Amino acid sequence: MKKFLIFITVFSIMTLNSAFSYKYEVADKFLHQDFWLKNTKNIQKVILSPEEITRYNQENIKRIPQLVNLQEFFNTVQEADVADLIAKYEVSMDPRYLGEELATDDYYNRLLLNANIKKINKGNFAYGFVIRKANIRSFPSNNSLYETPNDIEFDLAQETAVYSGTPIVILHKSKDGKFYFIRTSNYTGWVDSSAVIYADQKSWEDYINTPDFIVITANKLMLSFNPYDTNTSGLIFYMGQKLPLVKNKPAFVDNQSTVGNHVVKIPVEDSKGKLEFKQVLIPFNADISVGYLSYTKENIIKQAFKMQGNRYDWGGHFSGRDCSSFIQDIFNTFGINIPRNTSEMVNMAGSVIVAPKDTGFTFPSKAELNSTIGRIMILENMEEDNRNRVLKNAELGTLLLMKGHVFMYLGFQEGQHFVISDIASVGGDNEIINDKNEKALERIAVNQVSVNTLDTVKPTGVSFLNSLTHGIFIGR
Repeated sequence: MKKFLIFITVFSIMTLNSAFSYKYEVADKFLHQDFWLKNTKNIQKVILSPEEITRYNQENIKRIPQLVNLQEFFNTVQEADVADLIAKYEVSMDPRYLGEELATDDYYNRLLLNANIKKINKGNFAYGFVIRKANIRSFPSNNSLYETPNDIEFDLAQETAVYSGTPIVILHKSKDGKFYFIRTSNYTGWVDSSAVIYADQKSWEDYINTPDFIVITANKLMLSFNPYDTNTSGLIFYMGQKLPLVKNKPAFVDNQSTVGNHVVKIPVEDSKGKLEFKQVLIPFNADISVGYLSYTKENIIKQAFKMQGNRYDWGGHFSGRDCSSFIQDIFNTFGINIPRNTSEMVNMAGSVIVAPKDTGFTFPSKAELNSTIGRIMILENMEEDNRNRVLKNAELGTLLLMKGHVFMYLGFQEGQHFVISDIASVGGDNEIINDKNEKALERIAVNQVSVNTLDTVKPTGVSFLNSLTHGIFIGR
């Protein structure tokens, strides 16, 4: 995702036609984790140790400006930096619609005035938390901007979702006071101020740096009904979220025994509008891990297939996932921090081990490979035969990138390369003339986490295989 519309020009997404003819369909056996668990080698071998993952994360922070250590960021960020971050969200030169109405210059001018850039003040920078799932927006407004007046799925003012309990840095307030400009560990943007609570430095740092925590390994985990606390009753957490464990577990929480439960703490707003850390119960048998999951192919497969069939959701606007957040949530369960957007993933750490001939790449020595985490395949401009040859040697879990989309490689089976991703649409069988008066294939809606083969075509008629630009394996 972001900032490209994956295969989508957002006008005229085709729904399934009566022929139901997909180029992407695969046999049912490939849609189940058991097949891949059975047919993948070395599935229980640890790919990277916790110490190696820490090193890898640190290297990515050095290479990718969008990834930060929030504590270090708070100590170094300046007013001019915040102004630059706000200004990067430029008004589109293309038409955008507010429902049925075209967004006007006057509308955009009001958005920019509400951003209140001249009032940025370092003295107002603060620590905070998101206390309910919220949307990070390009501008200080919840108004959706669409490419066509009849679109309801692809809000182009939607950047990403931020989950309940996420630590943030608060950098600025909109003129009307309804939005904060915030920084997470991998994103910046405007968030509804009602979803944010201020925190003191010590509480904030203790929450981030806790050595004892659980990780949500379920697709989504909902807290039990709680008649004593509307803040936490039925609250939803998402795969990859880290929640601090309470050291001295009490006997009861909200008149419920803690026997058979973990007790974790989450940030909420108290009756006076201040930060409170609320204790909640997570059953021992819930789909969670105490500490991060071991980074193995077995766990990669299991985590990915927990989301198979989930509906696609651009930017997480409707509490779902898109292609890059699908990948991100999986790797968060291992403690591996990767960029939010596909355009940033191409800069991830690693040594180039495969590239087209005569590209001038200097390949690392054996000693350099042994000291470097991450393997990069440059597939752009590579002939199809060479792409096939390279991918036959790719490891399960390799990220395969093309402009605006990321797949996870599963393996080569029965003469086909298989991938899993959260995908919006593919090319159909019927040829059409698109809005540019060019021949193209009709768009067939997929809109879910789906297993495909790389011979699946885009609406341009180009296969996934021949659209790939990079392959990234987070390992040795």
